[in-house]
Amino acid sequence: MSELPTLTTHTAATASATMGTIINGELAEQISNLIAQGNLLEDPAVWDGVHAATFRGSWPNTRTQLNEAVEQLGVLRTNIERIRTDIVTAGGGAV
Repeated sequence: MSELPTLTTHTAATASATMGTIINGELAEQISNLIAQGNLLEDPAVWDGVHAATFRGSWPNTRTQLNEAVEQLGVLRTNIERIRTDIVTAGGGAV
């Protein structure tokens, strides 16, 4: 089995660092806040009417997708750290 060549650039190091900063920043928190606000709007005692009913019909699926996105951000966060470590090991910059 032959090993694949390793290529890393300053661009790769910068991109992985930026992705890590975005993920570790407020992105997951903002999505969680979005879910909380949607949950408030789902209550007919808070918002009702034709558009509210349409929202309530689609919100459970949207909420599930947003929760999955938060979960996937956690996986991506782990992968980004692995990528950054690999870049440093290959001589592409500091973590």
